[in-house]
Amino acid sequence: MLLKQFQLTMKDLCMTNLKHPGIKLIRKNTIFYVLTCCIIFILKYHYSQASCNNLAWMLSPTATLVEFVTGIDFLYEPQTGFISHQCHIIIAPACAGVNFMITALGLTAFSGFSHMIGKHKFLWLIASVLWAYSVTLCVNTLRIMISIFTYQSTLFGGYLTWERIHRLEGIFIYCIALYGVHAIVRMGVRYYGHALNSKKIISTPSAFFSESTAIWIGITPLIWYIGLTIIIPVLNGAYKKNTSMFIEHCLMVFLISGMCWGGTVLFHKLRNRE
Repeated sequence: MLLKQFQLTMKDLCMTNLKHPGIKLIRKNTIFYVLTCCIIFILKYHYSQASCNNLAWMLSPTATLVEFVTGIDFLYEPQTGFISHQCHIIIAPACAGVNFMITALGLTAFSGFSHMIGKHKFLWLIASVLWAYSVTLCVNTLRIMISIFTYQSTLFGGYLTWERIHRLEGIFIYCIALYGVHAIVRMGVRYYGHALNSKKIISTPSAFFSESTAIWIGITPLIWYIGLTIIIPVLNGAYKKNTSMFIEHCLMVFLISGMCWGGTVLFHKLRNRE
């Protein structure tokens, strides 16, 4: 008798969970989540296997933008990248920013599917890819420009080697950029998205800048960034190539991302008081 009652209770609980609005949204958008994950996997695999020549689709426009903004000439050398002998800078495969593009793509796509209907979900996926690519080119250009300035300065020395400063700059710039990407995407969904449930769309400035919303805004980009830069290397064993450097990288990521998250929450709390 007790076993039968327990089975009925568990059945009712499962049925209740399946009817939850969040579960319904996930089920309705499963195909789009899967498609996005497939694109992410293809990009990640391509990047892990690609040579400098295979990454020309990212390196070449990045070098062109840096040349346009700074006036510094870069020469392409196969299997190496774009080199500036004047500034002793190489735009190599490690500077391609494909990991950032993957993060921006996932963050953008997953943030919008639940607010789109019909063919707009496919359009949102295409727009997410183009948006992530465009943002990555801009962020890469900024990062390389800052690296050129840092290399020509006297900021590094002792423990703060050029490599460590370059890594810190990259983590900081990518974290800030992801917060910017997420904020812009949320505004895009707010103003141009097609709501499946009007209560899910942020309709007033006060709701957009609520404390709970601020905390969620701060966490979401971090989940994507930490997932791609720390969790995936742990799962696929990539961290074993240089364990000590990976540990140092993890500490930098947690420190800088934590500061960015705290700053975001503080900004929204101050915004609420106005």
